[in-house]
Amino acid sequence: MSETRELSKILHGTSEWVIAYARSGEASAKAAGTVVEQARTTHAGIKEKFDRAPVDLTGVNRDWLRQE
Repeated sequence: MSETRELSKILHGTSEWVIAYARSGEASAKAAGTVVEQARTTHAGIKEKFDRAPVDLTGVNRDWLRQE
């Protein structure tokens, strides 16, 4: 009987840890989704400006445009 109670305490502690871990993963996933959406918005704006540039930019080395 005491072994069963001890196992119950261990499992309860483990389940609390797993729930906390899952919550932090969910928060991280939401934050990553926000970052992805912001990157899409930013890059779409850059592409639109690039496409509408009054000069021919087809020969521009894209590595030159990257921020260091």
